[in-house]
Amino acid sequence: KYTDFMLPMFGCRLVAMADNIDTGQPENDMMPFYSLLNDQYLKDLSKKIKAAHRSMALEGKRVSGRPPYGYRVDPSDKHNFLIDDYAAVVVKRIFEMRLQNTAYGKIAGILNNEGILPPLSYEYQQKGRECPRKTQSAWIVRSVKAVLENPAYIGCRVEVR
Repeated sequence: KYTDFMLPMFGCRLVAMADNIDTGQPENDMMPFYSLLNDQYLKDLSKKIKAAHRSMALEGKRVSGRPPYGYRVDPSDKHNFLIDDYAAVVVKRIFEMRLQNTAYGKIAGILNNEGILPPLSYEYQQKGRECPRKTQSAWIVRSVKAVLENPAYIGCRVEVR
């Protein structure tokens, strides 16, 4: 569809150096076959990745990329989380303040006034790097809600020991 209709409509062509393909050349008989093979390869790869993730989840191993705020990856077992003592105290405070009916915005303000870094900034600080998102340098309502709504804090995760 793209090589036959979309690219020519915009005056573009596809050049794949590794496969010696140039859709701008009149003799391009192999292109449909390469497209079919690449499509099948990607579908097969997708199935394998999903199966591997499913298998890891059934074994109780983590499948997600980064641990929730308040946890860190166990250096001896990348599939296990350890409690981050500093951030865990912050998470507990957020829950305590919300139990006292403190508004989300007020919680964010309190954390900002105390100089407590929000999750993404804290994560980058722990790695010794500067956070690329300047907008994430302060707690906002959304980040407070994300902590309060995360099922990890009520035990919805299998710990691997």
